[in-house]
Amino acid sequence: MMPEADINSQATRRVRSFHPTVTLVGRPNVGKSTLFNRLSGSRVAIVHSASGTTRDLVRKTVSWKGRKFELCDSGGVLLGAGDDLQRAVEKQVLQAIRESDLIVWVLDVNEGILPVDFELAAKIRQSAKTVIVTPNKADHPSVQQGLDFYSLGFKDVVPVSANQGHGSGELLDRIVSYLPAGEQADLKPALTIALVGEPNSGKSTYLNALLREERSIVSEIPGTTRDALIEYMRWEDELIAVVDTAGLRSRNKIKEPVGFFSLSRTREAIQKADVVLLLFDASAGVTKMTKDVFRLIWDSGKGCVLVANKWDLVTLSRQEFRKRLIHAAAFWEGMRLETLSALLGKGLDQPIRAAREIADRAKIKFPTKQLNEFLTRVTRRNAPPPTVKFKYFVQVGVQPPSFLLFVKNRRRLPDNYILYFRNRLIEELQLEGLPVNVSIKEEARKD
Repeated sequence: MMPEADINSQATRRVRSFHPTVTLVGRPNVGKSTLFNRLSGSRVAIVHSASGTTRDLVRKTVSWKGRKFELCDSGGVLLGAGDDLQRAVEKQVLQAIRESDLIVWVLDVNEGILPVDFELAAKIRQSAKTVIVTPNKADHPSVQQGLDFYSLGFKDVVPVSANQGHGSGELLDRIVSYLPAGEQADLKPALTIALVGEPNSGKSTYLNALLREERSIVSEIPGTTRDALIEYMRWEDELIAVVDTAGLRSRNKIKEPVGFFSLSRTREAIQKADVVLLLFDASAGVTKMTKDVFRLIWDSGKGCVLVANKWDLVTLSRQEFRKRLIHAAAFWEGMRLETLSALLGKGLDQPIRAAREIADRAKIKFPTKQLNEFLTRVTRRNAPPPTVKFKYFVQVGVQPPSFLLFVKNRRRLPDNYILYFRNRLIEELQLEGLPVNVSIKEEARKD
């Protein structure tokens, strides 16, 4: 469901790829994701024998013989059968068909044509798009294996074995033969943001609200999102990539292999992001899992914004809420906190603005003079133990900001003073939300 404030009131922010879009469609478990990975030369899509593994649309830019196109993997279509989640998947697939430049319809050679396929053929025909019928699992391809599939009413039939690679080159040749001539530029975002959090923290709802368009499937069923889904949007004259990820849960609660694949995709999304938005349910407070997810982000060296979603359900003031957060996790004192209600469409832009500011601050190289002036001020305000002498302070890295403090009698400097020093550094240099690293080194003795 789209936020009330955004329905029919504002144009979508989503930016489509500059390349033609080719979408793989078909029934569940015919091998669309395996074919997607084969054609894209990657392992982006999660592949599993369980029916319905793919739900949201997964995309990757593919280059073949000097031509580029955006390949899209979609969920399985049963046309009316199944639960609400299945119907949401099919609604998204039908929308993808309307937006695509070319359809690759994947079927199973061993199953042949089923009644639902003739229904899907009628739906695809209504789109008036070019269609390549692709019988998959043709491990021993021959002309005869493709003949029956002409009865679906489309002239192009290209059998493949996605698992073994047979016919994939011929399929790519056929795809690019339909693409318009000319070279299109790749989308190059100024900022990449990953949405991370526990299941049902509102990541997909937030993505849809940001884009002002339903691009990610929203359901009360935990674990609805499985792949890492990337969308591009125009925000304040910048192109920003936003990645929706699967909800993270502890390993001992993952009971199916798909969960481990989802965890791997989320970790990759964090590594590739410039900044991570850590969403959590403000009405439920901070859980142990949210703290663990934060540690994962922090250990990856990425900037992070704490995003308290469902803020409309909270009665505390923002100041009191922040105090409770820091009480629950003292290491959050130097964090940027934003609040929103994704469902109501309130406070949507501020987390993006905070991420933009954090990404900019992460690149700054501060002059050594400025750092040592800070060193003088902070020690005058709260001096270290008398036996400890601070010598000088330098920056040794960016993204994330890293500093080196030379001291005399390092072993006598208490941990609580190091925490105080780091927090004041973050405050003065406006480095909130960044995993600032302050290393303390014993000053070398002079001969």
